[in-house]
Amino acid sequence: MTSKKICAFFGHRTVDTNISDALYDAIRKAITEYGVRTFWCGNKGEFDRMAAKTAFQLKREFPDIEIIYVRAYLPKSGEKLPECYDDAIYPEGLEGVPKRFAISRRNMWMARNCDMAIVYIEHDWGGAYQAYCAIGKEKTTIRIGKKTAFCKNCRLGLPKNGKKSDFMV
Repeated sequence: MTSKKICAFFGHRTVDTNISDALYDAIRKAITEYGVRTFWCGNKGEFDRMAAKTAFQLKREFPDIEIIYVRAYLPKSGEKLPECYDDAIYPEGLEGVPKRFAISRRNMWMARNCDMAIVYIEHDWGGAYQAYCAIGKEKTTIRIGKKTAFCKNCRLGLPKNGKKSDFMV
């Protein structure tokens, strides 16, 4: 049995709307070149919603992909899944996390458990950037956006090796 490759999305709460084409190209590349069939998304920021909707558009061409909402909080009674998602998961271990840390902890769980990531980072601080640094050198990462953030302590400043792709679209 083969497991499905998982791509996680990480991005800032607000987005420069001109990343739509780059996001579409990055998701299509993840599907066609890296064999991704499952996409993990949050649903709290503009980038999260844009990524989920773009992946949903690509389902017409690739009907076997699935878009999973990775919850940072337990759902409220009667809460419905947004229409572009196929399913939702709530990572084990978040139950006791204070609400103000839930998104960061969820992002760290996603970074540890995904096979690759598509990230939109415009600066070197905040939750999206922390998740990007946590992904690990061995995982493929596609960065989109107009600026290149940097980090002295994480993978951005490290040389490329044979296992990791880190490039801009």
